[in-house]
Amino acid sequence: MKHVSLFILVAIAMVFAACDGRDRLHKTPQEILHESELLDSFSETISYVPETYAEVKTDTLLANGFHIKIRIYTDMERSVLDTTKTDSIISKTYYRDIKSQVIVFKEDQEIFNKTIDKSFFTDTFAHHEADLKRMTLQSAHVNQLPNAPSTETDAVQIAFYYVHISRDLKKQYQLQIQPNGEFDITNFEN
Repeated sequence: MKHVSLFILVAIAMVFAACDGRDRLHKTPQEILHESELLDSFSETISYVPETYAEVKTDTLLANGFHIKIRIYTDMERSVLDTTKTDSIISKTYYRDIKSQVIVFKEDQEIFNKTIDKSFFTDTFAHHEADLKRMTLQSAHVNQLPNAPSTETDAVQIAFYYVHISRDLKKQYQLQIQPNGEFDITNFEN
């Protein structure tokens, strides 16, 4: 019995001596994390801009009889991905697309009702499609100039500003809506 307990004690000592981590001595931390399947959780960060759903509503009455309702909201299904790598960490930022619902009334009669997104502008400016894929809407607002000639104030002007997610590129579009509901889009590149 004395020899059996001595044998068990030696066997236990050998088991603990074999588990001292010498096999990991010559491995990099990335290899060790990869073996234990923890590398993915430490090597990638994901963020969303904006993080949650956001919505802004504006309701504008103009002296020339126009009533403009603009609802700007986050498209939770579509986004633009920007990926950066620092050392062994990959940062992924998803910039969610922003859409706007524009409703225009003239003398209490609805003359325009459309959802404005990137495709609305690429229908007119097809050569902007590649740039707009990497852009997000920064703002949309009524842009009525008080000293404009009377022909321009007979229409509604709404400005849309798009910003590129990773470089200094901006696009500005102006939507001009006539009292009969017809519209025209112009582009001013910044």
